[in-house]
Amino acid sequence: MIDHLLTNSRNTASQIEQIYHRQADVIYPPVEVGFYEITSTPSDYYLYAGRLISHKRVDIAIKACKNLGRRLIVAGDGLERKNLLDLGGEEVLFTGRVSDQQLKNLYSNCKALLFPSDEDFGLVPVEAQASGRPVIAYRSGGALETVIEGETGLFFNEQNEGSLMDAIQQFETMSFNPLRIRKNALNFDTSVFREKFQHYMNTYIQGEREN
Repeated sequence: MIDHLLTNSRNTASQIEQIYHRQADVIYPPVEVGFYEITSTPSDYYLYAGRLISHKRVDIAIKACKNLGRRLIVAGDGLERKNLLDLGGEEVLFTGRVSDQQLKNLYSNCKALLFPSDEDFGLVPVEAQASGRPVIAYRSGGALETVIEGETGLFFNEQNEGSLMDAIQQFETMSFNPLRIRKNALNFDTSVFREKFQHYMNTYIQGEREN
């Protein structure tokens, strides 16, 4: 018999409740916010970072940027790489896999991170926010817990390029404060994870041993 359940987001906790009819505690995965840096003058490209697999819907980001004539850098590798290369044009640069330092630089210099997938949690939007950069995310999954609409990014409602294009155009009429964005990322810092996990262990594990 499992006495306690711990999961990585309220989104996943909701799925656990629906499937197993059990309540799960939530502790968000850690991000080393101090590793990332804020750049005072970001560049003119949008960024996708992550695996190139079908459910990530990288194709949406590529089509949206091609249609709008916006620069897009795609950082990552995966099974869909060839298909996505064929889909990309002059506006799209594929870097393949990058080092942590290279990704850090890509984050801090992008106009915004494009996050078109539905994830249980999603570390990438938090890492981008740790770099002071806003996120344009599909309105679903864990992004709803990490992105504050109008303050640290915005959402698009339909998982297609038209909806993302509308969001990009809206984004370009808005302004965002990098320090405010980074402040939100601090809610997911490694120090917060350690504190909450230790409290969880003390409450449930140590308490049961004493009983």
